[in-house]
Amino acid sequence: MSLDGLYYQHSGKYSVTGALYAVVVGSVIACACAFVYAYIIVYCPIVYLNALIALGFGAVIGYMCAAMLKQKKVRSDAVAVGITLVVTTVAYYFHWAVWVWALARRGEEPVPFIGLVGLTIFPKLLWEALRAINVEGAWTLRGSAVSGVALWIVWASELAAIYWCSLKTAFSHMDEHPFCETCEEWGVPDPSVLTVNTGDVAELKRRAEAKDLRYIEELGGPKDGSDFTRMDLFSCQRCGSLYTMDMERVQVTASGGKSKEKKSRVLHHLLLSPSEAQSIKKLAEKLKPAALDVPPDTTKAEGASA
Repeated sequence: MSLDGLYYQHSGKYSVTGALYAVVVGSVIACACAFVYAYIIVYCPIVYLNALIALGFGAVIGYMCAAMLKQKKVRSDAVAVGITLVVTTVAYYFHWAVWVWALARRGEEPVPFIGLVGLTIFPKLLWEALRAINVEGAWTLRGSAVSGVALWIVWASELAAIYWCSLKTAFSHMDEHPFCETCEEWGVPDPSVLTVNTGDVAELKRRAEAKDLRYIEELGGPKDGSDFTRMDLFSCQRCGSLYTMDMERVQVTASGGKSKEKKSRVLHHLLLSPSEAQSIKKLAEKLKPAALDVPPDTTKAEGASA
């Protein structure tokens, strides 16, 4: 945990056993996901749906890698990125082996399971199969077979989408919670502790970094709910010495009878002292709208007595 600046940063610590666990177990799980993904894109005729599935495949791998790394208390972004790249590469390679095998099984003479084993352990064999498929094309678009350069571009786009989504998801999940080095535990979120009018976003961020709660109090609670800033706290539940705060601006717009929220991050994991965190909680209680005193409905009672 870095306390040198205004914001929390991971300490960079990790265990070799934890990293190896994430690589080995992550690769096994990722290959299972790759098997399912390969079969889906073989039999799904909708190209655009396959593109969304590719993004989902990458996101699942990234989230799974980060979840295992956090389970083993890895606090190094560099290690997280490296392991995610390794696991994603293993899954990406295996999905090609399964895809070629599944494609071959659609023929008149189904290829046995040993064919998948051969494609997996012999990269040259897999590469030759992909080159042959690229010449003929594997699917059609608007009645024409997609092959050659066009198919290479599609495959390159798929690769970029999977890796981008995997890395982005892993990094986001790793950066979601702070870690208390004293207790060796991840911080627990306390969402929507305080909600205020947004005002000037740049000024709000500057005042928050200066721990100017008076300015935040002057903003007041949201008036119409169309533009407000939400503040979440994270803390170590064991020692109570680690506190961080997130700020997120929410803009609500109505379209077609439905409300849509546009969210943008103002700041992430601003370090707070325990007293500052308690002051924010007290301010939240102070800014809560007073409950409306609704008089009891006496009309029924009067009617009954009549």
